[in-house]
Amino acid sequence: MDELCMCRLLVVKRTAWTENNAGQRFVSCVKGWNGCNYFRWTDPPVCARGRAVISGLLRRIERNEECCYIWFAEKD
Repeated sequence: MDELCMCRLLVVKRTAWTENNAGQRFVSCVKGWNGCNYFRWTDPPVCARGRAVISGLLRRIERNEECCYIWFAEKD
């Protein structure tokens, strides 16, 4: 059965990318915080080690992307 939020709309599946919840999936109101604020985690909590590894990888990706932007900007 499909899950509805308090707006009586189908919820949407999303993935969190914050430092504390990186990679964790949840469902929420399709309108986000402009809707009814319905929110429910669908994944179990990630262990502290997993959070640290994911956060470190995300920081590394961000640094690499910044380097690429600078490199391409210098090429123009």
